[in-house]
Amino acid sequence: ADDAAVSRRALLQLCSNIRHYGMAFMRNVPIEDDAVLKVASSISIPKTTCYGHRWDVVQEATTNVSHPAYSGAELDLHTDMNYREKSPGLQFLHCTQLNWVKSPKDI
Repeated sequence: ADDAAVSRRALLQLCSNIRHYGMAFMRNVPIEDDAVLKVASSISIPKTTCYGHRWDVVQEATTNVSHPAYSGAELDLHTDMNYREKSPGLQFLHCTQLNWVKSPKDI
């Protein structure tokens, strides 16, 4: 199959998983600045927040962090920005570097 057909099938599977499970995992998304934005744009209309179209989360090497997302601490399931008039419908997280995983079940 050609790349376009594979991409259409992958996007259909992505949408199906989101509808069925409320979340989905994708593999082999390129490690480029706007790769995840391109995926999101293919199935929805991304909106700009106070953080912009994209917010990079990078674990800081210090314990005095400015935001919990930068701490490396485990985050429980939660919603983000539900205090806004139009909170996010879908959030896309793109892991570009992962150093601490010991097994696939840790993800």
